[in-house]
Amino acid sequence: RVRKEDTRLGEKVTVNGVELALFRYGEEVVAFTNVCPHQGGPLVLGDIEDIGGQLCVTCPWHGFRFDVRTGVSVAPRKRYTMATHPTRLA
Repeated sequence: RVRKEDTRLGEKVTVNGVELALFRYGEEVVAFTNVCPHQGGPLVLGDIEDIGGQLCVTCPWHGFRFDVRTGVSVAPRKRYTMATHPTRLA
């Protein structure tokens, strides 16, 4: 598990009317829709961590985990999918 001091907190942004959660993990920035597909929790408030080689965000409401690169839920396994968005550091 990544310690809080090793990561930045998520940042909520709106792009073309869509609310996104942005997280920086090391040199990587990931973006995904800020709404958990399970029950609408704010993913920007969740923790981001490496789980067995998968970079995941955990929903703060019910603990559902999503691979931030694919959007597929890790726990519960492949039950839900969130929208991910490409990023590029300039």
